[in-house]
Amino acid sequence: IAYGDSIMKTNNDPTFIGNYSIYLTNSKLYTKAEEILNAAMAANPDNFMLNKQMGYRFLMEGTEYEGEKADAAKKAKQWSEMAALKQKALEIYAQSVTWYDKAYAINGDDKETNISLHQLKVRLGQAVPEELKAKYDSYMKH
Repeated sequence: IAYGDSIMKTNNDPTFIGNYSIYLTNSKLYTKAEEILNAAMAANPDNFMLNKQMGYRFLMEGTEYEGEKADAAKKAKQWSEMAALKQKALEIYAQSVTWYDKAYAINGDDKETNISLHQLKVRLGQAVPEELKAKYDSYMKH
């Protein structure tokens, strides 16, 4: 991570920053990923890759809350804690939708974004635009 941080000081390439944020997110360093993405978006607010990766950052944190953290509470029979963690996951997923919506508005043809956005909207009980639904359905047929 220190190597990536040192490169960040001289490299403002959105693709590099997006890829580095994936590494940070997959390492569960969500706050750090968010910080570098926010800094990069200050100069590139409409960059598809940066918005998509911010959506991914929140998707993965929500998945952690809904998955392993809630499962640990369940094993410990801490039912109210498990419910709170699942509610927290839904709140985080809502943040993910905000970013994926923006990425979709920039590039509505990215399969990964479209699948994630569709699944999140369904999970949260949000309306799915017909165009997005049609794209999602076409991916599921193949």
